[in-house]
Amino acid sequence: VEDPKKAKGIVKREVVEVLTPGTAISSKYLNSNKNNFILSLFIKAKKCGYSILDNSTGEFYCGNIDLHRLNELIEKYEIKEILISKNQEKLLDGLIRKKNILIVSYDEWKADLAISYDKLLHHFKTKNLKGFGIEDNPLCIISSCACLYYLETNHYHQLNHINSITYLSQDGYMKLDSFTMKNLEIFSSLNNDYDSSTLMNVINKTLTAQGERLLKTNISRPLTNKKKINKRLTLQEELVKNYRINKKIRKVLKEVDDIERILGKLSNNKANP
Repeated sequence: VEDPKKAKGIVKREVVEVLTPGTAISSKYLNSNKNNFILSLFIKAKKCGYSILDNSTGEFYCGNIDLHRLNELIEKYEIKEILISKNQEKLLDGLIRKKNILIVSYDEWKADLAISYDKLLHHFKTKNLKGFGIEDNPLCIISSCACLYYLETNHYHQLNHINSITYLSQDGYMKLDSFTMKNLEIFSSLNNDYDSSTLMNVINKTLTAQGERLLKTNISRPLTNKKKINKRLTLQEELVKNYRINKKIRKVLKEVDDIERILGKLSNNKANP
């Protein structure tokens, strides 16, 4: 943190970053076609508020689930790291099936609703959280704030690339648990040697890393709302009918880099020319 040419004696040094599985942004630690999610939890009774955040892309989601469905969430989003308050850490004992997950506890004062609410308002620069759909959702507010505190503590950088949060409502979407997706071979084959036979591999014609991640997200949460389905089909129909435009778009997309992760690197002062 000090210029060696100007320093007198030993150059001053500080910890500038704490690298963890769920907060990595360097390409050498990430799969370009997959999100790298960290999961934050806040539990009340048998209900759980959760937030999942990909620091490398800025994608930030939250929702509510029953505690007994926690493993489904972990497997569905391939969680690498879990955050939970110190007084709730024991609630996870014997509950999580996956063993190679880093579990980090945070101070209980960060689970204060008023502090968490104000923190989110300050970060998103809003007067309330109604626009995000979590104004009256204390479990989501607390879990979401814990994610931001954790990144600030470990990375010491601005989080400008995290500029929104999306509430994952189950309304209008089909529920697919990890067991169902596995047996339908949507993302992984029952025979690990032949992933080329998965649904994702068969229909994936995307040309960009962010496009492939979006396709995976949409497949894992199929629409059931007829109006939204028809709107999506109309957009696809236009591209199918207009072959020349479609061809031009695909040509341009071949030259597009992973913009989401580039923005994440810029925000974390990790971008290279």
